[in-house]
Amino acid sequence: MLSLTIALLLSATPAAASEPLPLRRYFAPQTATHDCGFQIIPLVNENGLTADAILLASAQEPSLLIPRTDGATILRFTWLRSFHAPIIIRLTVPRRGKGQVDMIRFSGLGGYDYGQVQDRKSRRVAQEEVADLLVAADAKSLMPAKPFCGPPGADGASWLIERSDAGGHHFAERHSPRNGPVKDIGMALIRLAGLEGEDIY
Repeated sequence: MLSLTIALLLSATPAAASEPLPLRRYFAPQTATHDCGFQIIPLVNENGLTADAILLASAQEPSLLIPRTDGATILRFTWLRSFHAPIIIRLTVPRRGKGQVDMIRFSGLGGYDYGQVQDRKSRRVAQEEVADLLVAADAKSLMPAKPFCGPPGADGASWLIERSDAGGHHFAERHSPRNGPVKDIGMALIRLAGLEGEDIY
């Protein structure tokens, strides 16, 4: 499914073939591996990260790779559901004062053609409203991926959580998580963005 998605997106414009993939704009090279016994596999599937990076670039989202020097913390949730609109939710919390939640919704489907940006919404949030979320989304809880030796997930949803602060860029990606930090952080951001009515998977 991921390979099909990437192929569809790359063929969307005539110049697409000559344009470099935006993967390295958003994610550093991933070198960790996992020994499955019968083979050694990459811990992180960069095909999945490439699909995320294409969506982020289409939304003109900023790269979070460089450690922040302004005291702010950013959490970003990239939600690619096979049969529903792709959504990006970004929470920016400055050192002092109110933060902001930005939501971007695309017109297509997460498992196929993403379409175009269809809707953008923003709202201000108080520090007290997001204090617990920032603690829960500590960098130590964001392990890039769980070792998995079976076939990749097909239909479902990719949940990517990123955190950027003075300590650098951290991320975790899971396929349709049922529990754990990625599910909890994603659900908290869904609520902050007022998207409780969305199909959750």
